[in-house]
Amino acid sequence: MFSAVGVEFPTEDLEGRIRELCAMAVAARESEWVPILSELRSLIHNHVTHVREQAAVALVGRNDAA
Repeated sequence: MFSAVGVEFPTEDLEGRIRELCAMAVAARESEWVPILSELRSLIHNHVTHVREQAAVALVGRNDAA
C-alpha cells in the first residue's frame, strides 16, 4: 500500500496512475503541464521511497539470517 496525497492505494493502482499521468502529459497542452507533472513527480517520489523501504527491509532480513 502507498500513501499519496493523504490517500492509501495498492501498488498496482499507483503504477497505473503514473502511466495515466505520463499519457496525459504527452497529450496535454503546455498550459496543462504544471498540475500533471506536479502529481506525477509526487507519485514517483512516493514510489521510489516505497521501493527503498522494501529494499532496506529485504537487506536487513538477509543480514539477520547470515
